[in-house]
Amino acid sequence: MIGMAKGRSLILKIAAVASVVTSAVFQLAIVVSDGWLRIHLPPYMPYAWGLCAVLWVWWGIVAMGSARANSKSVLPRQSMKIGRDNFGSPLTAGRDIHYHAPSPVQAVAPPVEPPIPITFTIHQRPGNISYETEMGCWKDCSGYSECKNALLLDVIRDVPSRGERGGGAVAVIAILKFTSNQMGHVPRAYWLNRPDCVAWFNAGDRESLIVGTVENSLFVAYENPKHGTLPEDNFVIPFRSLGPKIEMPKVPLGVEISWYDCSEEITIQQNRLEIIFTEKGMSVEVVS
Repeated sequence: MIGMAKGRSLILKIAAVASVVTSAVFQLAIVVSDGWLRIHLPPYMPYAWGLCAVLWVWWGIVAMGSARANSKSVLPRQSMKIGRDNFGSPLTAGRDIHYHAPSPVQAVAPPVEPPIPITFTIHQRPGNISYETEMGCWKDCSGYSECKNALLLDVIRDVPSRGERGGGAVAVIAILKFTSNQMGHVPRAYWLNRPDCVAWFNAGDRESLIVGTVENSLFVAYENPKHGTLPEDNFVIPFRSLGPKIEMPKVPLGVEISWYDCSEEITIQQNRLEIIFTEKGMSVEVVS
């Protein structure tokens, strides 16, 4: 192919030179009607003119063939199937081959259901308690003079239903707010058998809250002097802290209990109770 291209190029050059020379001579012969140039023209000059015409025709044919060959050189080769693309369509050589990159797929995390709200169930239970000075807490007791008739509430953290997330342990402080202005409120109530004002609840755990005791015809609530489980609380003198008190009323005494999560600093739940005083003791009715 390269040799043929070079041969055609040489023929084109010869044809061009011959065409120029013979054309010039022909023009001179036409202009000069007689004279020395006319006399000395060779007898084969008509043949040279014919050769000039043939060379011009040949030059045109060769030029057209060269242009067609050049145009064919840029065309793709005969198509040939060489495989399939990502979508199963056949790929053909000699044509543009496009690579279909798969679209990036973003990983979608499965939805996580939020934990169900924490709730508590409360039940009244009768009890007698006494204050243990060495431990700095109230404990169950019976059979000696230091025992006091107490109003206790069993607090149970509800267990979530099957398949529900219950969350971790919560640190709870009980805040008592009485409806009587004489009683006021208790910012940190005592938990039975605990020196601290905080009780930790996992699902299903049970703790007992001390609402108050009866002492000499008085209803007395106690406030825990400790503010939490911090190290500085160890220096608090472990004596019971006398809270608000009131003569045993003849009408129900209302109290609102807030269960406060001191870790998240939110109120988990609130309950309203009515304390009813009788000659035999105290009872509680849950309002809400």
